[in-house]
Amino acid sequence: MYLKRGHGDSAEIYFRRELNRSPDNAGAYSNLASLYNLKGDFRQSQVYADSAIALKPYAVDPYLISLRNFSQLDDTAAFENMLTTAGKNLKDISRVYLDVGIIFSQWGEYDSALTYLQSVLDSPVRPMETNDDAFSYSFSGQNSDNAVKAQAAYQMGYIYGIRGNLEQSIAKSKLAIALDSNLADAYVNLINAYMLLGKQDDAQ
Repeated sequence: MYLKRGHGDSAEIYFRRELNRSPDNAGAYSNLASLYNLKGDFRQSQVYADSAIALKPYAVDPYLISLRNFSQLDDTAAFENMLTTAGKNLKDISRVYLDVGIIFSQWGEYDSALTYLQSVLDSPVRPMETNDDAFSYSFSGQNSDNAVKAQAAYQMGYIYGIRGNLEQSIAKSKLAIALDSNLADAYVNLINAYMLLGKQDDAQ
């Protein structure tokens, strides 16, 4: 709660208290990694992320944090190695591929971004009883499979818009909205694309 409200110092007290009680608590290490990533201390964040992965290699969040750390540190080799490790250890890689797609988009490497984001859209939706992340809070803020797919579709719509492929931008933005009607950014994509095509009535 403190972390989500931006009270990092208070959050850290509780995370460290939890580690003192349970030194092998992977979640506490992951939370500290998240906290230090938000502080901009990416190297210290990675120390905690590595500890979380060592204790619980099938948990998604430490990989997401690690990829963001290495992208901020411009450490391409470590980024690629972590992506490979995630692929070996995780049962479902969709949330990781979503983040990788976003990172490649931020780097301006749109072809690579679209490839990873399309992989998210192509991934099967897991039955609820096998979806361990369905009700859990995550570092990325993404939970259900459909929410992850909606974010991927939105990002693709954004990239297509940047590239001037407005019809594809509209199609992917509509898909994002169909998957998650509360995804406000997808509506912005859709409105912008319609306006650029001169379809003001559709934009309304």
